[in-house]
Amino acid sequence: MTPDLDDIVLPGALDTRVDYLLAHPEVGCVGGFNICIDSAGNEVARDGFSEGCVERWGFDAALAETLVVMPLTALYRMDAMKRADFFDPSIRVQDFQITLRIAAQGYEIHRLPAYMGRYRRHGSGLSGRYKLNYEADMQAIEPYRAHPNYRRARQLILNKALKKAVVQDGRYAWQLFRSVPLRAWDRVTLKRFWRFLRYLPVLGLKGGTDVAGR
Repeated sequence: MTPDLDDIVLPGALDTRVDYLLAHPEVGCVGGFNICIDSAGNEVARDGFSEGCVERWGFDAALAETLVVMPLTALYRMDAMKRADFFDPSIRVQDFQITLRIAAQGYEIHRLPAYMGRYRRHGSGLSGRYKLNYEADMQAIEPYRAHPNYRRARQLILNKALKKAVVQDGRYAWQLFRSVPLRAWDRVTLKRFWRFLRYLPVLGLKGGTDVAGR
C-alpha cells in the first residue's frame, strides 16, 4: 500500500486483501473502494460498486481503460513487484505506472466490492496538479507504444488533462489539442474543444488557433 499520511485504512481491510492474495496467486494487485472525507474528517461521498461483483483486468484492459487502483486501497504482491522491477523513480505518480507494470508481467488486477479506506479530499495534493499527472501518465504508457491499445490510453489521458486545462490554462490546452491529429479526437475531445472555445474570452488566449491548418 502507498496511502497518504492523512488518509485512513479501515479496520479489517488489510486482512481482507492479504487473504485474497493468498487465495488467488494469479492476482498481482487487489484493491477496493473509498469513502471520501473532507479536511475535517466528515464524509462527503462514497465510491459506488455492485455488491458481490469482483472486477478483473488483464494488461490489455488495464491499458485501454488507463486503470488506476487507488493507492489507499491497493495491495501488491511482492513477487509481482519484483517481476515488474518495482516503481520507476523517474515517474512522479506511482499508482498508474505500477498497475501497468504488474499487469504487463501477466498478473491480473482485481477490485473487491468493499470499502477499504477513508480518502481525504483536498485541493493541494498531487491529484490536483493535472499538468504533472498528464506528464506522468504519458511516461507510464510510453513503454507500451507498440500495443494496439496505446492510442486509446493516450486519448483518455489527454481528455482527463483537458478537463481542467480548458478552463484554467488556454495556451496549455491548445498545446494538448495539437499534440494528437484531428482524426484521433473522440466525442469527449470534441466536447472539451467546444468548452475551450467558450472560455477563450475569459482566459485571454492570444494568437491564432488554426485547427483546420494543422
